[in-house]
Amino acid sequence: MNDEEVLYERTVDEFSIGPNNLFEFPIDFENQPLEPGEYTYHAVVENEDDSWEFSQNFSITEEQSIEINESAAEIDEGWNWSYIIIGVAAFILTLILIILLLLKKLRTKQ
Repeated sequence: MNDEEVLYERTVDEFSIGPNNLFEFPIDFENQPLEPGEYTYHAVVENEDDSWEFSQNFSITEEQSIEINESAAEIDEGWNWSYIIIGVAAFILTLILIILLLLKKLRTKQ
């Protein structure tokens, strides 16, 4: 990652804030885990008359990353192999059961 790479971006139109206010401005991380490291938050606020810029460097430690990612609503971790294995095993067992029932039915007809 280079120093100028934008990881996440959010644009909002028709947003109203009062002067000297402190508020949280959430950013969608697109269901990806937040990695530990050094970051810079950069914001530009504009209206018809003025423009304001704000930049703040911050760090995310390994411990903070784990805590944030565990509390996230959804993080896309890719394929969950345990669910895939259970699904395939259930499918195979169902096929075996169907085959056994069909064989038993054929034997009783003879």
